[in-house]
Amino acid sequence: MKELIIMKKFGPFYIILDNHLEIRWFSIGFKNPKLPSLSFRYHSVEYRKRAWKNKMNYILTWLTPWTIYYIIDSRDCDHLRVITAHKASNGRNYIRYQNSAYDGAEGPTSVWRVSRKEYENHTTSIRDYILEAHENGHAHCVDY
Repeated sequence: MKELIIMKKFGPFYIILDNHLEIRWFSIGFKNPKLPSLSFRYHSVEYRKRAWKNKMNYILTWLTPWTIYYIIDSRDCDHLRVITAHKASNGRNYIRYQNSAYDGAEGPTSVWRVSRKEYENHTTSIRDYILEAHENGHAHCVDY
């Protein structure tokens, strides 16, 4: 699908619209404005489908009335990695706990849903990478 570009001149103003009639570029006083690249990712059908799917998943999760089990894997600024399992009484609480996990993150953090069986079999894991490197005699070099 080719993208349609509409360029309008209003006095000293040039406005360039794309095929969705959204302003993509605006200039004042240039006689020959450069046309911008209109290959924005949010114009693609795949991106819009993915965005719609993410919104629907969020809404369906929010409306979930049953218990949700999830695991948080996070590493803080001191390279201490903690993997813990949690449960939320409903979808609204799950989203709240997930957002608070990401808001309080000091390093890479992941949250994912698991089954009840995985939740019950999970053991909390704590690993201090700096301590391990120090014990191995290489405190200046930390491996993951």
